[in-house]
This record gives sequence, structure tokens and C-alpha cells, in this order.
Amino acid sequence: MKRDKSSKLTRILMGLVFVGIVTMLAQSGARAAAVAPADLPHQAYLPIIANETSGSEPGDGSFQIYAYSDAAVLLSNEYLQPQLTAQKAQVCTATAVPAALSLSQALQNGWQYLAQQVGPANLSQFRSAPELATAAAAQAFAMAALIDNRPDGALAGLLLAQEHAPQSRIVLINTAGMFASLDMPNEALALLNAAQNLPDDEATPMGIPSAELAANTRGFALLAQGQWAAAEAVLRPLVEGETELAEARTNLSKALLCQNKEEEATRYYRAGSRRMLWDEVHDGSEIEGTHIPADLTLNRSAGKLFTLPPLGTTSNPAQAQALANHLFTLINQSISRSTERQALIEANMDARNARPLPGPLTWSRFNNIYITANRAEYEPDIQELYLDVVTPEDTINELRSYQDEEFLELYELYPDHDAFIGACRNTVTRHLGEMLAEYGEFENLLETYTEAKYAAMTSVAANLADELNHEYVSLLIEDSMETDIAWRLHVLSSQINTIASNWAVCEGTEEAATTQPSDPTFEWAARCPDALTRNKLSITFLDMVQIKANCEILEVELSGPGLLTIFGQVTVNFKDKTTTFFAGGKIKGPIGLGELGINEGFYVKAGADGIQDVGMKVSTGVDVKAGQFSGVVDGPEIEFGVAPAIEYLGGLITTP
Repeated sequence: MKRDKSSKLTRILMGLVFVGIVTMLAQSGARAAAVAPADLPHQAYLPIIANETSGSEPGDGSFQIYAYSDAAVLLSNEYLQPQLTAQKAQVCTATAVPAALSLSQALQNGWQYLAQQVGPANLSQFRSAPELATAAAAQAFAMAALIDNRPDGALAGLLLAQEHAPQSRIVLINTAGMFASLDMPNEALALLNAAQNLPDDEATPMGIPSAELAANTRGFALLAQGQWAAAEAVLRPLVEGETELAEARTNLSKALLCQNKEEEATRYYRAGSRRMLWDEVHDGSEIEGTHIPADLTLNRSAGKLFTLPPLGTTSNPAQAQALANHLFTLINQSISRSTERQALIEANMDARNARPLPGPLTWSRFNNIYITANRAEYEPDIQELYLDVVTPEDTINELRSYQDEEFLELYELYPDHDAFIGACRNTVTRHLGEMLAEYGEFENLLETYTEAKYAAMTSVAANLADELNHEYVSLLIEDSMETDIAWRLHVLSSQINTIASNWAVCEGTEEAATTQPSDPTFEWAARCPDALTRNKLSITFLDMVQIKANCEILEVELSGPGLLTIFGQVTVNFKDKTTTFFAGGKIKGPIGLGELGINEGFYVKAGADGIQDVGMKVSTGVDVKAGQFSGVVDGPEIEFGVAPAIEYLGGLITTP
């Protein structure tokens, strides 16, 4: 998958009928502001709010997927492979006995299952609901149900959509996907087989061919039947064709693991953990073998600069002891700051532990940002600056060894006391000058390194919205910078102490040194500032469910009981798998405020614990860092896709 990394302020995905649209339209030019939502003759669905551009059309060219999961921090393969292998006995177990079913049998089984879950009366009310009278509305309901942790409701919506559109191939494929997610692989395969006999409706929800969705569901269903080799045969061509379905990569991982192909299984698990198909050849290796460069997954424009506090030196060895005393005080102050900061960190941890745990996606996103910020110094460009600092430090240490030897030789060269004192003072004065020249190079490079490091770390921390999360990471950044301040103090202190000690041997006089306070100033990055809009969105489904994302915080709100509450939240069969719903443009054409791109859209991935990933796909002419996404999804001009995937039982394998 090729990606355009250039930053272009062009169109903004997912707009129309949303809170705050007036502000956004005011910034997007007269073309967008000319029509208010109330003036539209009909509702539009999944539009793109278009800014003035260079003339390119929405949806033209190649495409980019932006996803929360792209920033996932994974274990290095050294630790990941043993964890996957250890789960083999648990995950490599069939959950269903293969049985051939007809289409009508499979559909009947689905309705019977739902009647057992919610009761015949509730199910009858659902099937006759006027607001779900079209296949599009029923599929939108299914997506809303999945978002609200009601997989049975998702199956009901898709079965109803199939009743409304029995000749729709994509609806049958989507329904098969939900059957598979609910441990009904025989029913899923029956629907997929029936779909092959229907005319190709050329559906491509979010640009993903329906044939790829069908292949992924077939592979997943075969896994449920324990047919590992057959699943691999279906999934491998799909994955090697660089499908955008991360689900297929994860499913292939299980098929390989259950055939004792652990190394390859680990590779495909890693590839499936992120939506973006990370290419080490074109994009470089993972940093520390755990995460990809932050610039590909986060907006890092809001970092802050750091300046080393004034320290002061002296070219007069008579002032060395006074300066050494001052440096000793500064070292103690640095230790005190670290102690006080550690108390603040512990208080922050207590406060975060005392509140309810956030949803899985919020928690995962926070951890990924925290690790990326905390390990920013290991990014290649920052690490190169660090190594630049190490070189003059090594030179200083080598110089000190040479100077120590030269100083000791004075005792042999000048046995006469007066001659020794004169040579001693001249030598120590020269040593101080030589050391300061090398130290100056060290400090200049250290300043360059710390400035870049702090900017990199704080630019990541700016992607946090929660006050306690932001405070925690910012305090850790301060603590990391304190080590650099201490590094500087210890390098200079060790040299000055030697100069002071040798000067005392030379019987030199001591003089006061001019010193000044040297407290560092740490300016924290703002919390999820307005300029960072890449991970901010608000989408409402059928006035039932609203998804709101603000940097790392993702919230799901149930707007009203409606038909959703007929169905229970999360069944036991949903605990070892995930289901992804894709929503993409169905047509392309002017719709008032923007245009509908046929290959663009968004997706939501849900599991037993709720939403696990969200993402969007836009043309490379769209910079999602340029605007906030909001909209209403409840109409016919979208296509849906469903992709089930296995979820390894070890929930912590993606958390170092």
C-alpha cells in the first residue's frame, strides 16, 4: 500500500448535520459555506466537506487510511512469538462441526437463534419496524448495534437487510460475516456459497472489493471449523495481494499458528495489528522493534522547545573550587526536583487508579502515546543527536586520563618545590583551558539534542486530551529531561573537581566565582489543542449511537432506547473475536456541502469489550490533520462491509 506523506490542507471527511459545523464552514471557504444543512432538499450521507483546492476532485488518485491502531506499540518478535505460541492450545480448537446448509436453512437458523435471545414478540416488533424498512437502514442499524456492543442486534439488522434485498450480493456477504462472528460458521458458509450465485453488484465499501470481504469471512469460518490448511489456502492469496483488510492478516496468523508455523504466524499477527500495511523496505524498520515512526501516526506539530538553563564556567583555576561547590549544590537541587516529581507522578497514578477504567480503545491509545512519548529519544534522528553528544564526552574523558598522567609526571620532572609549584600552576591552567574547549563542544551538542528530544516528546504528549493522562506523560518527560540536566552537571563537575583538587596541590589561591540560579523551565505541550484535529470526530448512527473521539479519548453514547435495547449487550460467543463494520461512499457527485467519494469512508472495529479501533480512508489529497470530522450516518448513499477476525485470548500481548 503506497502512502503519500505530504501535508495538504484540502477536503475534510465526514461532515454535515453536526455540532460545531458553523465554525468549521467559516474556515473552509465560500463554496462550503454557501449551503446550510437545513437548506438541503434531502439528507446526504458520508459527504466530504470540500475546501478550496488546486482543482483535484474528491476521491481521485490513491488513498490513505488513518486509524487509531496504526499507532499500536507491539512487543518485539523476540517476546511476541513465545506469547502467541503459548496460546496455541487455547486458540487452535474448533468451535463448530462442519455441516452443509442451504441458504434457507441458514437464514432460518439465524432467526431462530435471535428468537431465543430476545423472544418472538420483540423480534416481531423489530422485523416490522417502519424505520428499518430498507436494506440500507437495516444495515446502518446493524452497525449501530455493533458499536453499542450488541452483536445479536447486528445480526438481526443484517438478516432484515437480506429480507429487504434478497438479490444483493454484498448484503448476503455482510450477513455471513456476522454469522461467523457469532460462532455460526456453517450458516456463514451457506450464505457465502449462495452469494456466489448472485450477480456481482460491484460493491466496494470503503474501496474494499466485496470478493475480499467474502474471502476473509470464508477463511474465518473455516478457522471456526478447525480447517487450518483450508483457511490458509483462502486467506494467503488475499493477504499476499496486500488487501486493506487487517482482519485477513490476523486470521491468516491463526491459520499458520495452528499448523505450527509460529514464525510466519508472528509476522502476520504483527501486520494485522495495524490497519496501515507497514512496509519496512520503504518506511524503515520499527523503532526498537516495537513501534513505527510517530510522524506516520500522530500529529506532532504542537511540541515545545527546551533550553538548557545557564550554568557558567570559569577559565581561572582559582575559581574552580567555588564553581565545584556551586555544581554540587545544583546536583543536589536536581536530585530534589526528581524526588518531588516522583511524588507528583505517584499522586497522579493514585488519582488515575481511583477512577473507572476507560474503554479498551482509550486505554490502548493512551498506552501507545505514553510509550511513544517516553521512548522518543530512541527515534533514529534523536538517537543520532544523542550519539553526537557521546563523542565529545568520550573525548573529555580521554583528555582527563591524559591530563592525569601529565600531572603525575610533574612530581618526577620537578623535584624542587618552587619549580614544581610554578609548573603545576601553569599545567593546571592549561588543563582547564583544554577541558573547557572540549566541554563547550559537549554542551553545544547536548543543547541541540535536548531541544530536539523535548520537542519530539512534547509533540506526542500534545495528542492527549485527558488532564491526568497529559499530566502523567508530561511529568515523565520532565523526569527524562532531568537525566540530561544531571548528565551535564556530572560531566562538568567531575572535571572541575579534578581541576580544583590539582589547583590545591599547586598551593593556588581560591577566589569566589560568579554563579547564578540554574533551574530548568519545562513548558508543557497543550492538551489536544484545536490545531490537532486528526483524531477528533463525532458521528451519529440513526440517532441511536454517537461516537465521539478527542485525541486519545473515545466515548460511545446511547442517545435513546429505541430498538437497540431489544438486544442484549455482548454474548459469550463474542469474546474471542472482533467484527469490523466499514461504511463507504456509494456514489460520487455533488451533494451541496461537499462530494461523496466512492472509495472513501470510515470503519469501526468492535469486540467483547467495546470499540477497539476506528479509522477513516480518504484520498491522498486530503490531510486529516486539517479539520474535525463530524456527521450523521443513516441513509442510502453508503455501502457497508463486514469483516470478522479472531482475537487472541492474551489481551496484553500488544502492551509492552
